[in-house]
Amino acid sequence: MPKTLQTLLSFAHRAERIMEERTAALAARPALLAPEAPRIALLACAVGAELYGLPIGAVAQAVPQGPCARLPGAPPALLGLFGQAGQVFCVLDLGAVFGHPADLAAPGHFLLLRQARGATRFALRADRVIGAVRVAPPDAADDTTRPAGSPVAGHARLDDGRLIALLAPDRLLHPYLPAAPAAPAPLQTPRGA
Repeated sequence: MPKTLQTLLSFAHRAERIMEERTAALAARPALLAPEAPRIALLACAVGAELYGLPIGAVAQAVPQGPCARLPGAPPALLGLFGQAGQVFCVLDLGAVFGHPADLAAPGHFLLLRQARGATRFALRADRVIGAVRVAPPDAADDTTRPAGSPVAGHARLDDGRLIALLAPDRLLHPYLPAAPAAPAPLQTPRGA
């Protein structure tokens, strides 16, 4: 075999080997080739050691905890009314909703929710605001472990490995909405009229 042909075959063999090595190296790093899984944006907050996340679009503003006007006969989780920028908010204590009432003497934050429920605006009280995070959506299997109508829509892991409960604002607020007024009775037409 002529020397040039032998050299060309050697180069071709070496190039083939390099391509196989690179292919194997890329295959060992599937995260670089796979598209990123969809992630959802949350505002993360803490109540004690528990972490909760609300859809970022549901929260208009986070403000330092302020004074609330108590409502007589209100459930324990409903702290009272809070005024901010000319609007009145019913403040719901996230800790009390989940069985861990907050120490209200300790400073906390109010998360002012964007959407009013009927004529009522709500704010949620948390010990502290963590900030905006992005997490993978909860696994569908997570739904089977919670009762129907639970305010927790699922669980996810933060990048640092901590577990965060994803809250569904509508289900969270539903028990605290004012009762709808009873429908008026139909008018009776008097006989003989």
